[in-house]
Amino acid sequence: MSETLVPAFPRTFHLLEGDAVEHPRAGLPTGVDFKIVANLPYAIATPWLDEILSGPLPDCMVLMLQLEAAQRYAAQPGTKSFGAISVFLQAAYEIAPGHRVSAGCFHPRPDVESHLLHLIRRPEPRVLSRASRALVRECFQQRRKQMGALLRQRMPEHAKEAAALLLLHGCTEQTRPEAVPLAGWLEIAALASRES
Repeated sequence: MSETLVPAFPRTFHLLEGDAVEHPRAGLPTGVDFKIVANLPYAIATPWLDEILSGPLPDCMVLMLQLEAAQRYAAQPGTKSFGAISVFLQAAYEIAPGHRVSAGCFHPRPDVESHLLHLIRRPEPRVLSRASRALVRECFQQRRKQMGALLRQRMPEHAKEAAALLLLHGCTEQTRPEAVPLAGWLEIAALASRES
């Protein structure tokens, strides 16, 4: 690539060889519009995506992923697959039609199925603060606990407000983290930002 594409497109093609987790945006300067097309090694997909979702955000992403990872990212509230990374991703991106990719499309053939995930940045994407992301992660790490107890423990100053937000979104303090809708998580995350 460096022998052919770099000389052919000296102003528009930038090649960075390195670890994708250490350089998730490949050294692009901030303030530049960009898109991501990636065939991600399955072991790094979630930490890489987590870093991308901390901003600045690409206009869109087309990602080749292990099917299980793609299902987690696109999971809906009320399902076991819905988790913190689902909240972070869906706060910023709409999930456009994608498709399964058979293991037979690869050589050597992997033991898992893949999925091409197509993500389009929302008109008003939300990038959660560090404190908000920490709160959401901690709640999902204790999925068996009820939201009321989790919120009283993690944000005592705003626990009553958070309980009111749960009710507003059709939940109670007994609701488990995976049952809280995205809009509810975003409002609770905003409270966590105020607390930090």
